[in-house]
Amino acid sequence: MWLWPPARAAITGLGVERDLDSLVALYVAGLCGIGYGLRQIIEAMAKAGADIQQIIISGGAGQHDLTRQILADTSGKPVIAPEQPKLCF
Repeated sequence: MWLWPPARAAITGLGVERDLDSLVALYVAGLCGIGYGLRQIIEAMAKAGADIQQIIISGGAGQHDLTRQILADTSGKPVIAPEQPKLCF
């Protein structure tokens, strides 16, 4: 039994173009949605007594400065990525 209705989301204002600019706009919109959702989680945890100082991110996208900056701006917390070793094959 669900305690809340199933979640739904929409990204509005974006067309169905297939160019690079449209893809970037969709990516940034998705990151902003994740960041604002993260902010809601942080605020709920703060009400419960948790003191969140920073966000630690890992993975490929987390290594990109713009990704971390967007998430930091939307969540209101610094986003830190540990250094990843460079793999050579």
